[in-house]
Amino acid sequence: MILKNKWKVSSQSWNFRGLSGNDDVIGALKLCGLDMVELSGYHCDISDPANVDAVLDLYAKNGIGISSAGVFILSTDEKKSTEAFELAKKAGLKNIAIDFEPEALPVAEKLTEKYGINAGIHNHGRKHRYGSPAQIADILGKASPRIGLHLDTGWLLDSGGDPASIIRQYRTRLFGVHFKDFVFDGENNHVEVELGKGDMDMDSVVAALLEINYEGCVAIEYEANKDNPVPYFKECVDYLKKYE
Repeated sequence: MILKNKWKVSSQSWNFRGLSGNDDVIGALKLCGLDMVELSGYHCDISDPANVDAVLDLYAKNGIGISSAGVFILSTDEKKSTEAFELAKKAGLKNIAIDFEPEALPVAEKLTEKYGINAGIHNHGRKHRYGSPAQIADILGKASPRIGLHLDTGWLLDSGGDPASIIRQYRTRLFGVHFKDFVFDGENNHVEVELGKGDMDMDSVVAALLEINYEGCVAIEYEANKDNPVPYFKECVDYLKKYE
């Protein structure tokens, strides 16, 4: 599935964490008409090189491409943090999704340069250290250009931000996008819904991505109904067909 002749749609594998394993993820993707996955650590043990090889081989044999990977938590332990970049190298990725404590920024910068792989910080809502537009601006203002943003549209709404504006603001440092949709109750708590049923203005998001000539990963992330995700996830896929 390709949107606007530019972006091949993938699924965050975390959507299918309630299923048995990678074979079931592959089956779910095919049922929904997708052939790309953004691989989470839940479905690939990056501490085990043999497991990484086996997982990548399984997806390749089933015709599923790897669009990106993460979200990986980097730390001041450079050897441990290297594992995420080794996966990305093996998968032939240009970008991965990360999070880190502020003191781990030098390690993140060093590894992005060493591997030639960009790392996008995944914003995770109002309670996250890099969740709000101001917090994103602060950390990226301190970081080298290979550290950018792996935008989650739903979580940006949660922090009061506008996804389209953020896309334009970080046009040169936007390394990944999660399409996620929320609605908010009377106490401003989020409720996850299928794409098109929430508060995200998808038209404006697509327009902004087109405006900046975005060429990176676009992944649907739908975390609700984890024990029976396929029917709801397929609604998200079907909704995006109007942007093909």
